Amino acid sequence: MSIIVLIFDYDDTLVPDSTTQLLEKYKIDTEKFWGEDFKKLIQAGFDPTFAMLKLIFENIGKDKPLGLLTNSDLRKIDKEISQTQFPGLPEPVC
Repeated sequence: MSIIVLIFDYDDTLVPDSTTQLLEKYKIDTEKFWGEDFKKLIQAGFDPTFAMLKLIFENIGKDKPLGLLTNSDLRKIDKEISQTQFPGLPEPVC
């Protein structure tokens, strides 16, 4: 049995637009992601957070843009994205 846990600043309270930074890191077309794919799911009745997560999970896997997205990958990404965190926050733990 596999357990997948994804902890991420999806509401952008810690860094500006962390989701777009993640997508750009893996060369995912953010205009298509937000402007087409995300909009289609919202129009179909999805909650915005679930729409975004669905699209992210659809990009995880062998031969997909996010690859297998391991914990190690997420830690590396965190170090890069956390460089853009809003002033006044403590240093990242990862």
